Amino acid sequence: MVQQQMNGSLSIRSKQRWLFVAVACVSVFSLTTCARGAPRTDEERVAFWIEKLAADNDATVRAYAAAMLGQIADADADQSTLIETLMADPDIHVRTNAATALGRIGGETLLRSVDALLTAMKHDDAGLRSNAAMALAGVDPSLPADHVDALIVALGDVTLEVSVYCATALAKIGAPAIDDLVAALADPDQKAGAASALSQILDEIPPDHLPALVNGLADDDARVRRGCAQVLGRIGDAVVPDLVKVLDSGPQHAKIAAVVALTQLALLDATQLIPHVAVLIKALDDESNEVRAPCATMLGEMGSAAEAQLTITLATGSGHARAGAAKALALIVPHVSEEYVPNLVAGLGDMQSLVRRSCRLAIANVGPMAGLDLIKALDPNSEAKNRLEILNSLIEIGPHADALVAVLLQALKDEDVYVRLRAVEVVRDEVGSNSDIVSAAMIDRFENDPEVSVQLAAIGALVVNPWGGRANEAYWHAARNAGGRFGLGHFGAVIRRRH
Repeated sequence: MVQQQMNGSLSIRSKQRWLFVAVACVSVFSLTTCARGAPRTDEERVAFWIEKLAADNDATVRAYAAAMLGQIADADADQSTLIETLMADPDIHVRTNAATALGRIGGETLLRSVDALLTAMKHDDAGLRSNAAMALAGVDPSLPADHVDALIVALGDVTLEVSVYCATALAKIGAPAIDDLVAALADPDQKAGAASALSQILDEIPPDHLPALVNGLADDDARVRRGCAQVLGRIGDAVVPDLVKVLDSGPQHAKIAAVVALTQLALLDATQLIPHVAVLIKALDDESNEVRAPCATMLGEMGSAAEAQLTITLATGSGHARAGAAKALALIVPHVSEEYVPNLVAGLGDMQSLVRRSCRLAIANVGPMAGLDLIKALDPNSEAKNRLEILNSLIEIGPHADALVAVLLQALKDEDVYVRLRAVEVVRDEVGSNSDIVSAAMIDRFENDPEVSVQLAAIGALVVNPWGGRANEAYWHAARNAGGRFGLGHFGAVIRRRH
C-alpha cells in the first residue's frame, strides 16, 4: 500500500514536471517568435495562420490555424486555402474547424464555399457534417434556390443537428423551397425536418398543399404534427373547416395538433370559428385537457356568440364540459350578458369547485348588476355551500344597494358558521342608511352567536365602522363585554381613539 502511494506520488510529480516543461517551451517559443518579429497587423496575422494551415505538418497546429482564421479573417478576402483545407485535409478535425471558420467568416467567403460545404455534408463524420450544415444555415440572406435539392436530401441525416441546420437554411430560401418541402412530408426520413422548415417560412402556402399539411396532423412523429399545426395556424379561414373536422373525429394526437392550429387562428380572429361552436363545445368533454382547455379559451374569445350554448352546457353537460363552459363564460369580454347571470348563479351550486370558481369570476366581471340575482338565490333552505358561494360572490362584486342589507341580516343568523362569518364580512363593508340596524345586528351576533369566531368578527366590524347615531352606545357596550369576556380590552382603547 505504501509502495502504491509512493508510486502515485511519483506519477503526480512526474506529470507536474512535464506540465512545467510544456509551459516553459511554449513561453520560450512565444518569446523567440516575438524576438524574430511576430505578426502585428491583421494582414500579417492572417498570412501567418494561412501559412501554418497550408504547410505545417502538425494536424493540431493546422486545426488551431483554421480556428484562428475563423476569428480574424476578412469575409471579402481570398480564403481559398480554407476551402481547400475543408475539401482535402487528411485530418478530420482540421476539416471540421475549417467548416466552422467559413461559417464564422461569412459574407462572400461563405458563398464561395457553398459547394465545398455541401460536399462535406456527405462525409461519414457526423461532426464535419454538422459543422458544414451550421455554416450553410448562416448564409445571409439565403442560399441560392438551386441548392434546395441537396438540402432536402440532408434533412434525412441521422444526426439531428444536421437536419435542424438544413431546415433553417431551407426556411431562409422561403417560397422556392415550399413545393419540395411539402413533397418531403411523405418521406419517413425527411418529414420531420421538412415540417420544421415549413413552420419557419412566412411566405403564403399554395392552397393545393393544404391536404398534405392537414394529413400531417395525424402523423406518428410529434415533430411533424407540431410543424404542420404551426403552418396551418397562419393560413386563415380557408383551412378552418378541415381543422374542425379533425377536431371532431380525428385520432387523439391529431385532435391535439388541430387545436394548436385553431388556437393560433383564434388569436388572429376568433369570429371565424363561430360557425363551429357546437364542435368546440363537444370538445370540452374530450379525454385530454390539451384539447379541453384551449377549446374553452377559444369559446371565451368568441364573446356573446357562444353564450347561449355555453350556459346550456353549464347546466346539463358532463363534469369536464361544465368546467370548460364555466371557464369560457368567465373569459368573455367585457362580461356575460345580464340575461345569463341566473345561469351563472345556479352554477355556484355545482359539485365541482372548478365550476363554482369560474362562475364566481364570471359574476365578478358582471359587477353590481348581478347583485339582485344573487340576492334572489340566497335561499335559507339551500345547501350551506351554495349559500356560502353566493355570499362570496356578493363580496366580490363590490358595493351594493341598501336593499341588500335585509338579506345579509338574514344570513347573519344562518345555521352554518361559515355563512355567518362571510355575512359579517359583507356587513362590515356595507356602510349605508341602515346604520342602527347594522350595529344592532352586530351586537346581537356578539352576544348571542354560539361561535367565538363569529363573536370576534362582529365586534371587529363594530370597531372599523363608525356607523354613527345609536351605534356609539353599541361600541361602548361591545367594548366592555369584549374586555370582560375575552380579555380584549384593547378594543375599548381602539374605539375611544376612533370615536
